Amino acid sequence: MAPPLAVGRVAPLSERVVAPQSKSERLQAIESALAGGLEEIYGQLDAPTRQLLKIEGEKTATQIEILLEQGKDVAKKILHLIRAWLHRIPGVNKFFLEQESKIKTDRIMAMKREE
Repeated sequence: MAPPLAVGRVAPLSERVVAPQSKSERLQAIESALAGGLEEIYGQLDAPTRQLLKIEGEKTATQIEILLEQGKDVAKKILHLIRAWLHRIPGVNKFFLEQESKIKTDRIMAMKREE
């Protein structure tokens, strides 16, 4: 029988880390398009906010990739996903977020047309 877990025990790293999955080229390109131009803002965030933004960005990129695979006109859905993701950045100008959402949507849609 295994000994009971001690209070405050930290699990070994091998138990906490999920093995990384390989990302498709399209997913990597989407993530790159989403991250583009946000380096300065990202660097100024505190660690928990930065981690939350990273996780939500990866989820958003995955959802965008799924939408693109459906082959339908998905620009509005992609714009909505990007806008929702960018609104997680605290203290950023609303007009900047709208502009960045549109720019990133255009980049992603251009990637789709190139395929």
